[in-house]
Amino acid sequence: MASNISRETDPLIALSDLVGEKIEEDTEQLVKLLTLDVTEGHANIPIVAIEGMGGIGKTTLAKKVYNDPTIQQNFEHLIWVCVSKEIKQVDLVKNVIRVVGGDCGAAEKKSELVPMLQQLIQGKKFFLVLDDIWAESEQVWHDHLRVPMSSGAPGSRVLITRRDGEVAMRMRAIHTHKVNGLTDEDGWSLLIKQVASNGVENEFQDLKDIGMQIVKKCNGLPLAIKSIGGVLCTKGDWLTVLRSNVWSMDGLPGDVHHVFYLSYEDLSPPLKQCFIFCFLFPEDFELSKKDLIFMWLAEGFLQDKDNFWELGNEYYTELLWRNLLEVTGSTVDQVQCKMHDLLWSFARHLGKDENCVLWEGHVLSRYEGSLKVRRLSIEGSKVNTKVIKNEKELRTILLRDKVEVALGDLCKVFSNLRILDLNWSNFSSLPDSFCDLVHLRYLDVSGSNITNLPNSIRNLKYLVYLNIEFCYDLSHVPCSIINLRELKLLNTYYSGVKAIPSGLYKLDKLVEL
Repeated sequence: MASNISRETDPLIALSDLVGEKIEEDTEQLVKLLTLDVTEGHANIPIVAIEGMGGIGKTTLAKKVYNDPTIQQNFEHLIWVCVSKEIKQVDLVKNVIRVVGGDCGAAEKKSELVPMLQQLIQGKKFFLVLDDIWAESEQVWHDHLRVPMSSGAPGSRVLITRRDGEVAMRMRAIHTHKVNGLTDEDGWSLLIKQVASNGVENEFQDLKDIGMQIVKKCNGLPLAIKSIGGVLCTKGDWLTVLRSNVWSMDGLPGDVHHVFYLSYEDLSPPLKQCFIFCFLFPEDFELSKKDLIFMWLAEGFLQDKDNFWELGNEYYTELLWRNLLEVTGSTVDQVQCKMHDLLWSFARHLGKDENCVLWEGHVLSRYEGSLKVRRLSIEGSKVNTKVIKNEKELRTILLRDKVEVALGDLCKVFSNLRILDLNWSNFSSLPDSFCDLVHLRYLDVSGSNITNLPNSIRNLKYLVYLNIEFCYDLSHVPCSIINLRELKLLNTYYSGVKAIPSGLYKLDKLVEL
């Protein structure tokens, strides 16, 4: 039996998300349907859909089904993948191949990956969850997954979650389960789980009338109720929250609830910046606590540089308990998180003046105000970077998915960079102009094809973070690295580096090696 934790989401469920009898009834109904031993009349794998608006609890229900003992025992392979709008189809296929025990090697083409998946799944009984599938991404099922997955054993099943019922129709789902909002009582129970340390409502009984009115304003959306719970934890006056003008404000994106703005407004100015920064990563991307804190430090969001880790951890923890970020993987150490797609859209809306995201040459979020673009995230293999050549004030560049850009030109044009993230890129060397980035604080070349770091890296006197993890072709670190007196983290794990310079002990600010 196998299960999957993909790089985007995982099927683990937080007990604080579960309230009421309805989810138990829905889970039982779906589990029974998915394990019913009847396949006659279905030429393809039976598909069951969970449908509902954003933030209503579709993923929570899917996780409850996935983790049900009957499901766990009934299938040989359990596969969970998140299908966001911009996911690359071959990447999703690769995820599925890895989950069922395969090795993609250097395969990148559909013609290589699809037969590989078909061979792996042949005659195996599987349960595949496609979480958050969109009209823009459903083609991955038709073009890449449907045929190879059809070679699975009888009894195999697919479960999808989706906001729009048309996708389920086009995928020929045999059953669609519609998720409705929580009842007021269940909404109150969920709210209590957010605001009460022990989850018992007795201490809040005198606030129930006001609390129920707040719950009604959340329209039965669990995500909205959890978000407002974070606000109520910091504001002693619940009546002020109930009477806030934010509930009736205009100008928010159509799928963004007013609760999110209430929660955002309750943040301190630097924490607002930390929240907005997270949208530079793809939807449903799994974020690392450590990387986030060092990026926040590099951007100047953490003012206390001597105690930056404590402050960054405090900010990270606050975003979690306010439900503006959610834990993925183990809930014990909380070192990985993601941003719900509704909150991702909200953060993108808030950060549109200073942040730009390019996807295959298309601007997803662009400069529309009086401020200059400060942060750029480029996703996709071929991107038109000419659209941002005049943005001289860029402080952050994140390159993803082996982007084909002239790195030397970028370094020359954007001399004020503080963050340069090149992880898993196909660059084999750094250009000469790289070491002119005298303001650089954060450099990540992990997983890249880098073969050497130039001696002139000594010029980066403000560098605090250097990640060369998984740089298999990098055999050594230049001795000049001992001049980086501000360096706090040097990650050489799983790289080709056999030894480090002997003078590294001189870096008295180094907290991790």
